[in-house]
Amino acid sequence: MLRLELKKVWKNRLTWIAFLLCTVIAVSAFFLNCFILDHNDIGVLPEHLTLLCDSGLGDMLLFLVLPILASFPAACSWYEEQKNNAVGLTLARTGRKEYYGSKALAVVISGFLMGVYPFLLNYALCLTAQPRQEMLSVSPAMTSSVYGAYFSTDVPVCLSLMLFPGLYMNAPIINMLVHIALIGIWCAGMALLTYAVSFFVHPNAVVVAVLPSLAAAVLYILLGAIGRSSWIAVDLLRLRSSIPIQNGTVIVLTTLILPFLVSAVLLTRQIKGEEL
Repeated sequence: MLRLELKKVWKNRLTWIAFLLCTVIAVSAFFLNCFILDHNDIGVLPEHLTLLCDSGLGDMLLFLVLPILASFPAACSWYEEQKNNAVGLTLARTGRKEYYGSKALAVVISGFLMGVYPFLLNYALCLTAQPRQEMLSVSPAMTSSVYGAYFSTDVPVCLSLMLFPGLYMNAPIINMLVHIALIGIWCAGMALLTYAVSFFVHPNAVVVAVLPSLAAAVLYILLGAIGRSSWIAVDLLRLRSSIPIQNGTVIVLTTLILPFLVSAVLLTRQIKGEEL
């Protein structure tokens, strides 16, 4: 059943349109960075070459565009199946638990891939442009020498801005890949949440497109309610924050797990045939 649901996702025209848009964004960000930074700066700062992981463009992509692109194809498939009266026949053949479980897993997989793809492509372009491995061990002091107006020149302070300071100092490429994986988990959770909510709002395409942004806004409010500024969650999924991070792991886990928890509740109700 999972294989069938994955085939539905990849046969959906919206999926390929979303991947095409992600490709355009990743490549455009790379060339834009090449215009903004001269070649020497690119060589010194491979971690900061990508606009997608350490810039306002990355913020917009991460919390506005990518959740929509990750959610739209899979969530719309539920609406299309309902409209074509195909759900009843499938449920009779497979059972509610297998059907909704496999579909949810397909949503998570496709959402994760949609989340990591543009950031991974952009970073691969950056490494291709500057492949010299000796330039990849970037210290906070070196970083601040170029971004002195934005970052502190105090190494301990710089490390306090990192979610994974050990990885940042010793394995910057792995550090970047870990952050990209966190972004993929975030997009997978938002896609799953959109799919789960779509059971109860009977969406059309416009409603599905709005749901991820609304869910992100609710998450910001919840984070603010526990004493954390909502924008800190944005920074934690990127390379660094602009203020020292306290309890950063807790905020990251809250940001990433909460959509999955809410989705699990909604999916359980749907499997049991309950209404909100």
